[in-house]
Amino acid sequence: MMAERMASPMPPERNGVARAYSLWGLGIGVAGAAALVAAWQWTGSQLALVQAADSVVDSLTAAGLWWAARISREPPDENHPAGHQPAEPIGALLVAVLAGALCFEVASQAIDALNSDRSPALPPALVGVFAAKGLAKSWLARAALRRNRRSPSPVLQAIGVDSRNDALVGAVAIVGYFGARFGSPRIDAWLALPLAAWIGASAVWLGLENLRLLMGEAAPPERRRDLLALASSVPGVRRAHSLKAYHWGSGLMVWVQVVVDPELSVREGHDIGHAVENRICAEGDVVQVHAHVDVDEDED
Repeated sequence: MMAERMASPMPPERNGVARAYSLWGLGIGVAGAAALVAAWQWTGSQLALVQAADSVVDSLTAAGLWWAARISREPPDENHPAGHQPAEPIGALLVAVLAGALCFEVASQAIDALNSDRSPALPPALVGVFAAKGLAKSWLARAALRRNRRSPSPVLQAIGVDSRNDALVGAVAIVGYFGARFGSPRIDAWLALPLAAWIGASAVWLGLENLRLLMGEAAPPERRRDLLALASSVPGVRRAHSLKAYHWGSGLMVWVQVVVDPELSVREGHDIGHAVENRICAEGDVVQVHAHVDVDEDED
């Protein structure tokens, strides 16, 4: 007796959290862009204009991550029979690319400042605007990364990394202002070089993490053991084996073989298989389960 069925995907609850944090990022980006454009018109500072453009990019990035999180919730359809879970890591890859561009921009500006002996042009009125943006970004980075540790999500991870980078770049600009006032006009340029290297490393790490998800890497051995134990614990299952679990975007696809009593009817065997699928689908990181039911051929 054999039976098998593909379980319906269950969108993880973390998806709604990821969309909420994306909206927070969008709000901070829009507010920052508006404040910096106003500051640029008031002071004429080119640095304010550059930071305003960066906030516009932040807003577009947050909107893209919100879209990716929303699309990943869509159920399977004719064109996407396995679901839309890869949308989240694709959105995070976009953030990794933008972080690489930020690394290049910060490094090139720092080298240019060191070679030209220019003092940073940062009118005092801008310090408060940069500080407000930096504090908002620091809060968002801390909140998103803390939530990601509790319930991993490519979107939350990308929001955290991007916000942390923006907060650090803003902090360097403020340090440059006070350094110029107290006789160290190039301190921000020296600080920016290791910061650029750190941002570049975070971009590479974020990119590799999400490529791993998109390429269908197997779940860690301990997670596979946990899922196998769950399948084995379902009433009516004599044993479970040959479990495979691999990433499909932000979730796991699971295949498992379960053995049941040969005296059971086909319908009873199917019901046990469905119970196994439902039990594993209840896990927050699982999006689809395929259970293959077989009889215990060793039974006399």
